[in-house]
Amino acid sequence: MGLGFSFEKLGYSHSKGKVALQGIELSANPGEQMAIVGPSGAGKTTFLNILATGTRPLVGQIEILGKRPWELSSVELKKLRSKIGLIHQAPPLPPKQRVVTAVLAGKLGQWSTLKSIISLLYPVDITGAYNSLAQLDLGERLFDRCDQLSGGQLQRVGIARVLYQEPELMLADEPVSAMDPVLSDLTIKRLTQYASEKGVTFLASLHDIEIALKWFPRMIGLREGKIMFDLPTPKVTQKLLQELYASEMDAPDLNRSAQSTAVLQKSSKL
Repeated sequence: MGLGFSFEKLGYSHSKGKVALQGIELSANPGEQMAIVGPSGAGKTTFLNILATGTRPLVGQIEILGKRPWELSSVELKKLRSKIGLIHQAPPLPPKQRVVTAVLAGKLGQWSTLKSIISLLYPVDITGAYNSLAQLDLGERLFDRCDQLSGGQLQRVGIARVLYQEPELMLADEPVSAMDPVLSDLTIKRLTQYASEKGVTFLASLHDIEIALKWFPRMIGLREGKIMFDLPTPKVTQKLLQELYASEMDAPDLNRSAQSTAVLQKSSKL
């Protein structure tokens, strides 16, 4: 069995020359779950966009689900992308679009052109969309318009769309930033459960250290485009976190994180 993904000496710079990633060496086995953490501007979003094949690296090699995306034909690349689900911090959902249509869009890359067009006009799998939303306690909003939802609800619709897609590689870029702590915890719990049940490789970028420590067995620390650590979560120390967040006023406190996690665990029932 091949790797879920691998990066070899990967590098990327933005158009104005600002280095976003440099010398990235990283791999994940199929079904692994990991959190990537670090200060703002560390390169986490760029990292995820490259892994989602939305951005092409300038140097280095990348392999995803056994394929080298930039060596594929356009048809093969489209097929690979249909196996990668990216949960955005602010999902790109048209305000007037109905929630059911937004969720069904998760499989547009897998459906024929005709079926995709029909689904945009009339939902072709209402039950499937409902089931995905129900996992996130949003089943009753199935036929609402997206502009009738709160920011946290929109994030959950974006998550439901990826669950409906049934990807082999699931990526999340700050997926719970608009949710309260309890709902954030429940949502990440559901995503990790889904990944475990389906054997999906799951990588999430998170600002919330408490959630990363609680739900992910592996943590990657990214700072100024470089990997500072890649460790089993129990080996991530307060010293490592302080070094990672040295440029920020308040580095995460592992003692406070442990207390917060204990509180969340009491209310964590899906």
